[in-house]
Amino acid sequence: MVAMNTICWKEFDRKKQIEGGDVRYFSFNEWEIDFLVEKIRETNPEYSEIRILRAILSCCETIPAPHPKNEFYEYVLQKLINFN
Repeated sequence: MVAMNTICWKEFDRKKQIEGGDVRYFSFNEWEIDFLVEKIRETNPEYSEIRILRAILSCCETIPAPHPKNEFYEYVLQKLINFN
C-alpha cells in the first residue's frame, strides 16, 4: 500500500528559487526527479528507485507541462499503485 503522506517541499522550494524557477511546479530535470524519488522512498521503502522512476517518467509523458508539484506527486503515487 502506498503511503500518501504530504511531503515537505521546503528543500525543493529553496533550490527552485535559487535557480529562478517557479516553486509551484515540478520540472523534468535531474535534481527534481532525484528529490521526488528520495521523498517517495522515505515513506514507501517497499518500492525500488527504478519503480518510482518509471512512475515519474510515465507521469511526465502523460500530464502536460507545467506540472503542479502537489498534483504531480499524488499522480505519481497513484501510478505506483497501478503498477501492482
